[in-house]
Amino acid sequence: IDPDVTVGMTNIAAVLSLIASRRCRWPVVVEEHNHPPKMPPGRPWEVLRRRTYPWARSVVVLTRESLAWLQQDVPNARGMVIPNPLPFPVPTSEPNVPPGSVLADERLLLLAVGRLSYEKGFDVLITAFASLAGAHPSWDLVIVGEGPDRAALEDKVRRADELADAMLASAERVGKL
Repeated sequence: IDPDVTVGMTNIAAVLSLIASRRCRWPVVVEEHNHPPKMPPGRPWEVLRRRTYPWARSVVVLTRESLAWLQQDVPNARGMVIPNPLPFPVPTSEPNVPPGSVLADERLLLLAVGRLSYEKGFDVLITAFASLAGAHPSWDLVIVGEGPDRAALEDKVRRADELADAMLASAERVGKL
């Protein structure tokens, strides 16, 4: 193996990536996708994070608040902020498509949103939903997105009898649900 970089996403995976790559010559970048004090991983992982994050080429966080935490809690770590591309809180607006036009009031919704490509694992989600659908008949699966795997995912939904309530919706169909 001779990668250009290792990326460890989320705190435990980041710590494990740093430990596994400790004697390797490529850089390791770790990413904290949540504000660490709000989702502590547990005492042993917190100690390991303090010891290993300074080994990272960079620790990427989403907010200045998280960067301030990093600088205080792990002072030798090199941090940087790359903000989430979506504003938070998400602005409210009238839906382009009323939720009731997609989902009856008594139904429960499992909504998945993302690029329809292999690495996102929507094929695995469809298989898992198909195996559980019979035991949970009030649930619907809606997947929103576009991408190169759309046709294959649509075919997978069509082939599974258990997925009568699953829908692969385009962004144009669902809008701001």
